[in-house]
Amino acid sequence: MQMANRASRPGITSGAGGIGSATHLYGALFTAMAGIDMLLVQYRGEAPALSDLIAGQIQIVVSHPDWGDRAHQIKHASRSGRAPTHALAALPDVPSIGEFVPGYEAAGWHCVVAPKNTPPEIIDKLNREINLGLADPSMKQRIADFSDTPMPMTVADFSAYMVAYHEKWSKIMRDAGIKAE
Repeated sequence: MQMANRASRPGITSGAGGIGSATHLYGALFTAMAGIDMLLVQYRGEAPALSDLIAGQIQIVVSHPDWGDRAHQIKHASRSGRAPTHALAALPDVPSIGEFVPGYEAAGWHCVVAPKNTPPEIIDKLNREINLGLADPSMKQRIADFSDTPMPMTVADFSAYMVAYHEKWSKIMRDAGIKAE
């Protein structure tokens, strides 16, 4: 593991799954919004950070509980009182960060994109068909099984979402001095 961003009061340690990773950015957002100083410990992935969280070596990991077996690890850690994270149906006893830091929002997402010069009628058809699939009850359940939530959008709404998303995380990276490696 690599130490980075030594804080003035490093009594709280936070693990992240790599410099510039989503978990690093989510932790930087949490730190900025909560107004706290933390020592950031960089790991080679989230799994080792979660192992150290469970072992009590670090106090915080902002993680993706919907990826693979991490929900099980986070559920175990939360039972020991160590892992507030996003509220998920799979983890009903774990409070969301937003309950402690109002306005905190950080989430990964998946999307379908097409090449730049794809005709608008093709884009519209893809959008319509994908949104129909996301509305299907069996698809909704399958997505929920992975602790995720479908977010059907229009093409215009998704474009606006992407612009806002880019602006938000670019600012967090600038303010925290984060450079992807």
